Amino acid sequence: MFNQRRRDSSEHPTSAVRRDARGQSLVEFALVLPVILLLTMVVLDFGRVYLGYVNLQNMARIAANFAADNATAWGTPGNATTRGYYSDRIVADARASNCSLPMVGNVPQVPAPTFTDRGSNGTTADLGDSASVSLTCTFPIVTPFISAIFGTNGLSVSA
Repeated sequence: MFNQRRRDSSEHPTSAVRRDARGQSLVEFALVLPVILLLTMVVLDFGRVYLGYVNLQNMARIAANFAADNATAWGTPGNATTRGYYSDRIVADARASNCSLPMVGNVPQVPAPTFTDRGSNGTTADLGDSASVSLTCTFPIVTPFISAIFGTNGLSVSA
């Protein structure tokens, strides 16, 4: 029969190798962690901008639909209350999406809708005529590396 004698861990030749492997893993983790964090922040930034772009498209669609339903509000004499509601709604949606509309002074500039007379009858308020709204927003970038590339003002997106 074999005579096996039990060794304690201090005698075992692989115990020093295990200690070195734990140290190596810690060094590798310390080297890889900043790269993983940077990639995570980049993905989060672009995800936020993409979500903002989808929201911006939705804002433009809703604004064009509202303008088409109230086409006479932009005519002469027009309806200042309806135009004010239109502007307030776009500004509120932009704030909810964390998007900055172009500013003049401290006032966000909301573009007026563009109407197209598809019936060629001289009025843009008839059935079949269309309204379009073009919006541009700037989304802030939080990742320092990415904000250095796109500038400190953020990323401008249009719909």
